[in-house]
Amino acid sequence: MMRWIAAAGGMMLALGLAVPFAPAATLAQTGACPLIGDAEASAATGLSLQVFEGFGVNISGSNTECLFSGDDLGLVRRQAGYFAQDELSTPEVIERLRTIVVPREELDYTPVEGIGDAAYWATVRDPSLAGQRMSLLIVRRGPDAFVFGLTAAPNLPDSVRALGQAVLRACLNTASALEHDVGTGELE
Repeated sequence: MMRWIAAAGGMMLALGLAVPFAPAATLAQTGACPLIGDAEASAATGLSLQVFEGFGVNISGSNTECLFSGDDLGLVRRQAGYFAQDELSTPEVIERLRTIVVPREELDYTPVEGIGDAAYWATVRDPSLAGQRMSLLIVRRGPDAFVFGLTAAPNLPDSVRALGQAVLRACLNTASALEHDVGTGELE
């Protein structure tokens, strides 16, 4: 089921949709996704997912991107600080969520309720390309922007939403633990 993925020129090409990220010279690669573990990603989607061996995790500054393989091809991305902390969710600000994925002109965006502060479902406009391109859930939560995608999961929108909710929950739990540790002076 594996299709193509390539990193080139500061873009991650995931099934035909380019997701900008930092140039390779500034990339740190690790083996485990810091946003969600393999077991948690698998449990959320009902699929067997593992970080793509060799180049599945790319971290550059505030951008973290994880690619998964297994029963499906998956993408989890967090751009920390994409929005100012006190920036309100006005239509203009929410519109900036669309700029995290290119080529924007080839996508249709549908607002999604019930996840994060604001979200869009981005799908390829040309139906003949739908089987070749990854549909993406783009989410704002606080100052961060997230991108989640799977290629062919059964009940695709619900599986992607479940993956997104699991990542957002994990990030919230991590932030709460860090705040607790800083507040008490205790380290775990």
